[in-house]
Amino acid sequence: MALIEGDYTSNGRRSLGSLQDRITSLRQHFGKMPPVDVTYADLDKYRLARLAEGAKPATVRYELVVFGKMFSLAIKVKMLTTRPLLPTVNVDNARRGFFEADEVARVLKRLPDDIKPAIEFAYYTGWRIREIRKLTWTDHLGLDAGLIHLYGSEVKNKAAKSFPFAKHPALRSLVVRQCERALKAGVKWLFPRADGRRLGNFHRQWTRACREAGVPSKVVHDLRRTAVRNLVRADVNEKVAMALAGFKTRSVFDRYNIVSEADLTEGVTKLAKRSPND
Repeated sequence: MALIEGDYTSNGRRSLGSLQDRITSLRQHFGKMPPVDVTYADLDKYRLARLAEGAKPATVRYELVVFGKMFSLAIKVKMLTTRPLLPTVNVDNARRGFFEADEVARVLKRLPDDIKPAIEFAYYTGWRIREIRKLTWTDHLGLDAGLIHLYGSEVKNKAAKSFPFAKHPALRSLVVRQCERALKAGVKWLFPRADGRRLGNFHRQWTRACREAGVPSKVVHDLRRTAVRNLVRADVNEKVAMALAGFKTRSVFDRYNIVSEADLTEGVTKLAKRSPND
């Protein structure tokens, strides 16, 4: 346990608090058992017991991953020589939500002025909010080229990406406005808070805005699916759409390319317009 806590701390991982919760659960079940005696059967009993207690499959999977990570670290420092196989926990937690344009507009009206621009940028680009937080006018913005970019080291899938914002009037206006705001405030962040600090967590403000806008179940990441859907609806080549939003694989892109009932209706409408002789 000390090894994995040290690993999380030294690597600056923000989920240290969550890790400690997982360790607590593992300690309750395995705390009195010598590590070398733990078998696959023991871990499978743990899986079944945790699910029976009402723990979500994703939670149980994370706990088992933590268990495996502890053993791998112990092997590296020669405290152990082997690690038992981990049971598989099937998780289907992929969200399928997205925003319609009027829903986004309602949420934006109810967000604080210093949070609203980042959400609008996410709606247009499909970039992750954690990526948007990193953007600075000094390192990521090319006004003359009309391009905003992120380096591979700053992106979750390690693939650098760029977005030619100058070709989108509303997005260009947003970026220029934010750049002017940052320069006036004397800060480098393209989407700073009102006091100039880097944009951080705004869960409370987001939840309230969505509730008041009549879309209480929406999350910020739904904007990523929405952007992908908008690109496809605009007949953007799928390879180009993947590059703009920052997808490395087709399988992940397809998971975000949500088809709604409105899309299906539009498809049937187009079919109905075809001449019987076509």
